[in-house]
Amino acid sequence: MLEILKRDRFRQYYAHIEGERRETLYNHTALVVKYFEKLVKAHNLQEAIENLISGILMNFSESEKRFSKELITSFFYAVPVFHDIGKINPNFQAIKMGNNRFKEVKLSFGSDHSKIGAFLFMQKFLKEIDNKVSKNTVEEKKSLYFILFSFSFVILKHHSPVFEYKNNYKEVFDDNFIKDFLESVKDIKEEFPFLLEEKVQKKVAILFNDILKNHSPKFDPFSLFALLKLNYSLLTAADYYATTHFMQNWRELEEDFGTLGNKLKYKIIKSIKETKSYNKKIYEALNDYKFIFPEKRSNENLNILRQNLAVEVVKNIRRYYNRNLFY
Repeated sequence: MLEILKRDRFRQYYAHIEGERRETLYNHTALVVKYFEKLVKAHNLQEAIENLISGILMNFSESEKRFSKELITSFFYAVPVFHDIGKINPNFQAIKMGNNRFKEVKLSFGSDHSKIGAFLFMQKFLKEIDNKVSKNTVEEKKSLYFILFSFSFVILKHHSPVFEYKNNYKEVFDDNFIKDFLESVKDIKEEFPFLLEEKVQKKVAILFNDILKNHSPKFDPFSLFALLKLNYSLLTAADYYATTHFMQNWRELEEDFGTLGNKLKYKIIKSIKETKSYNKKIYEALNDYKFIFPEKRSNENLNILRQNLAVEVVKNIRRYYNRNLFY
């Protein structure tokens, strides 16, 4: 999708303006993708993402797990690519960007861009689900449709103060929206080979409504919930970094993502060991420390309990130093 946005005809679409400067839709999207991937790496989230996807697919047949895992992974990493593609809306360009290459037109969705992005995202993956998932596993295919629709809400709500979920496809993408959307992109329609015809899209709407209302998903709902929340957090953080990058005219990509570097880690450890006498005693007596559990309330006994906690923390960190720790 980034390659499509890189084409010459998309250079006329802006994502942000700052004074006399204009940021193209491609440049912003590429930045968001870079920051999204950097955040995943900085916070060691790859294993967590894979585990959550495996959790979603727990009840899938073994024959379908591999393709389904590839699909959901594609959903996850495609969200930042599609999040702002709806800015191809001529009204967004004319009204929000003051882009004189475009004129305001009458559309049921006004200058909104998130809805278009969510819709194109779904269009992109509908055929992939049909092509990759066996016809013999109808229920699993329905579950993947459900998951795809759920991921579209990350894009749909990435500017919203409330991340509410509507269990109704036609309420989100109604006939007026589909008709107006196709009209708004008629000049660049051929750039999106995955785009379905209007009559097919209406059939898809009926299918999705049935799935959302009547289907009993085969996946683990908590794993999907956690994956969506993680995806939403990564998108909004990456979007913030990328937008600030342009607005502040940064020359280099930001590298501080709120993680502790080695220099700060050693400074904290040194401070803990040396600044308080009771902390110093913990490290001195760590190997021979005997746990005492006083029952009487006093400041002295409170400090003993604190020491117990500190000893347990240090011992466990040393024992599991090569594992990710939940702080």
